[in-house]
This record gives sequence, structure tokens and C-alpha cells, in this order.
Amino acid sequence: CAFQLLLMTSFSAGEIFILTAMSYDRYVAICCPLNYEVLELVHV
Repeated sequence: CAFQLLLMTSFSAGEIFILTAMSYDRYVAICCPLNYEVLELVHV
């Protein structure tokens, strides 16, 4: 039971992290379209 709770919590945290990263990426692409290419090159 504790292992199942641990797995569910870790998968939920991972999902929230992925959704947060995706939403930030879309925010930058929509609100700062001229800086988007520069910001993407910095991350790579």
C-alpha cells in the first residue's frame, strides 16, 4: 500500500512537471515570439 502511494505520488509529480514545462514553452512562444528562437538556442 505504501509502495503504491509512493508510485502514484512520484508519477503525479512528474506529470505536473511536464505540464508546467509545456505551458511555459507555449507562453513564451505566444507572448514573446521574437525572442523565442533566442531563448530556445540558449536552452540547447
